Amino acid sequence: MFYVSIYILVFVIYSSAESLFSLLPEGDDKILGGTDAPDGSIKYQVSLQNLGSHFCGASVIDKKWVITAAHCTTGRAADSFKVVVGINLLNAGGQKYVPDKVIIHPDFDKKLVTNDISLIKINKGIEFNKRVQPIALPTEETQAGDTLTVSGWGRTENGGIIPNKLQVVNVTATTLLECQLKYALFKTPVRESNLCTEAPPHEGSCQGDSGGPLVNKETLAGLVSWGTSECGDSMKNPDVNTNVFYYKEWIKETMEENE
Repeated sequence: MFYVSIYILVFVIYSSAESLFSLLPEGDDKILGGTDAPDGSIKYQVSLQNLGSHFCGASVIDKKWVITAAHCTTGRAADSFKVVVGINLLNAGGQKYVPDKVIIHPDFDKKLVTNDISLIKINKGIEFNKRVQPIALPTEETQAGDTLTVSGWGRTENGGIIPNKLQVVNVTATTLLECQLKYALFKTPVRESNLCTEAPPHEGSCQGDSGGPLVNKETLAGLVSWGTSECGDSMKNPDVNTNVFYYKEWIKETMEENE
């Protein structure tokens, strides 16, 4: 019976690994099974835009700083895109800022998707108001079983249309070991610097929401990083996020050194 159980476990992992794996691509952000966020309710939400087109999510963490995934900003000059805050609709309103500096984690590895975190400095300073406020960094680790909220713009179903309204959905944190087992045969490992989440079929983040916020108890627990391309189905693996708590000291030191 023990050997049969091991065989079944390996088969399930192998079957999941047969799904096409890809880094969460830019410009293809999705929230599956979400609902429209109430207008002005997610004040830290950022849309990173190139020529008016949304390509990644991010979060406001300070008057001069926005945080996102490194794979969203790698290869992009600071003045080549805009930081848009204070919006629920992609096509209306908001404040737009041109970044002064982009700081990618020095150990970011695009192939292995490790240290997938970057900071964007807004030299002018973001104007805070009833629609725009920073989100706090976490003071403690997220625990398995915690309910978190992920938000972003994008397709509401595989192959569907891109919604104009900001979407939000709840997900659940998993244990690191469980996540590592499910990705055991993938070339991209799950590490201690990751935070994995899962949701029922047809819910959660998928092939995008890149760099967007994962929030736990009103603090920024994670940044959407990567996952399998076959999402929203019954065999969906956990979504893999950058664990913000793990990088808390790097974030603070980088901001202080670049004031």
